[in-house]
Amino acid sequence: MQQQDEPASASEAPSARRAAGKAVEHAYNSIKAAILSREFQPGSHLGEAALAKRLGISRTPIREAFRRLGAEGWLEILPDLGVRVTEWSARDVDEVFEARMLLESHIARRAAERITPEQLATLRRHAEHMENLLNEPVDAIVEERSAANNAFHDLLVQAAGSSRLQRILRLMVEIPVVKWTFKGYSAEETRRSVAHHFEIIAALEARDGEWAASTMRSHILSARNAVLRRLAADTPTSPEN
Repeated sequence: MQQQDEPASASEAPSARRAAGKAVEHAYNSIKAAILSREFQPGSHLGEAALAKRLGISRTPIREAFRRLGAEGWLEILPDLGVRVTEWSARDVDEVFEARMLLESHIARRAAERITPEQLATLRRHAEHMENLLNEPVDAIVEERSAANNAFHDLLVQAAGSSRLQRILRLMVEIPVVKWTFKGYSAEETRRSVAHHFEIIAALEARDGEWAASTMRSHILSARNAVLRRLAADTPTSPEN
């Protein structure tokens, strides 16, 4: 009888691990989405027990999600004080986007020397998709536009031919203030962003690295300005914590 029970126990272990992993992902994605939407305001404190009850899971996956989000800069883990949503200053935004300008302009310059016709065609499809979204209500398609934009920039760094640059950029664009970019865009800034993508493609087609780098710098600068404006607008109404 004992021998018959052993296979069942062995098969249950992977299932338990998968269930635990899904619970952590659920907690991670739910907390991250609430921060992005500003349901959880910068500076607000988060409690394990309240989130576990809200999400219908135990506190263990909440704790693991906190750890991951803390490592990524979304949360601050404060000894003896708990966990709070990271607050971002104008100086923080400047530093992040200055780093992006340096990195992504270099990526654009490298890509101009290495990009293939197939990659150019795919970049154009991503840009055209973003252009087609211009007539849609801004709030309704923020995530779709953000996904298309990410696909464009991901392919550009692939075309640059550097796995190290790709890893660095992936970490950088996951920073919360970068994720907020599209939520802060005006209609005019959105159109300008789309135009930048097409100009970057034109520079790549011309194999003109300096043109591509210059356009990318303007593109990132526009994103920085949008985030700074949103930050300034949100700061007076942020609750005291």
